[in-house]
Amino acid sequence: MALFMLEKEEEEIPLHPLAQPLIHKFKDVSPVDLPLRLPPIMGAEHQIDLLLKASLPNKMAYRCNPTETKEHQR
Repeated sequence: MALFMLEKEEEEIPLHPLAQPLIHKFKDVSPVDLPLRLPPIMGAEHQIDLLLKASLPNKMAYRCNPTETKEHQR
């Protein structure tokens, strides 16, 4: 029977019976040595480079029928 180890409590928790066939079926694609914990949380480094004096697009993101367009413009 497959077991899962918790790092803090060091107790074994049996896997759900429906999970065991899946783990056995895909054992060739999973690593043998799994890390004991998740990797550290890192800050996301996303940015949008803006150009000075560039105009923003001023149009609807999606096409609308005329009634919806009038409502959005109000």
